Amino acid sequence: MKLKLKLLKWQAGRPVAILHKKLAEKSSIHVDDRIVILADRKKIEAVVDIASGLLKENEIIISSEIEEELKLKNNSLVNIRTAKYPKSLEFIEKKLSCKTLNFSELKEIMQDIVENNLTESEIAYFISAVYKCGMKMKEIENMIKAIVATGEKLNLKGKIADKHSCGGISGRTTPIIVSIIAASGLTIPKTSSRAITSPSMLVWCGVVPCILLQQMIK
Repeated sequence: MKLKLKLLKWQAGRPVAILHKKLAEKSSIHVDDRIVILADRKKIEAVVDIASGLLKENEIIISSEIEEELKLKNNSLVNIRTAKYPKSLEFIEKKLSCKTLNFSELKEIMQDIVENNLTESEIAYFISAVYKCGMKMKEIENMIKAIVATGEKLNLKGKIADKHSCGGISGRTTPIIVSIIAASGLTIPKTSSRAITSPSMLVWCGVVPCILLQQMIK
């Protein structure tokens, strides 16, 4: 299906495409469904939102993440087709049934989080499943390994220091502590925020400490 691009220069935090309500109804596409956008032999998957007043039926609005990835211009034509749901959703459903996930399944979930293939609600399902069912120690180990395997790494040498918190009140101490440690000659790569602002931080700060605490209590 070919549609004309309407660029609004907006960021969604992940690839998001807005379709006209009538077109979505004709194509049996719903909010949070996935579509593949193809242009000049490049493609990207996007989560669907639906509107009626912002665009015409033959138009598609895309977030800046898609525009930058595909190098698209206003009014150019793109092809779209429906996409399959991420396989990691099967593993999230499995965890909701309180079953143990192996390394490859956890890695699939972490990879989709890193690549913005999951919506906030889908990530919340995973966190809720872990909170509800807990994790075995081996499962915790595998999830930490999956986080490491799917995240970007810094090739730092020597002794590396770290101060870790989840934001909030404790986040106010970070700039002070990091400055003292760095002035002492140690390498301490660190960002500072008073809010948990990304899915990766949400998983690391929310899930891992929670399940470790559960294991300690048991």
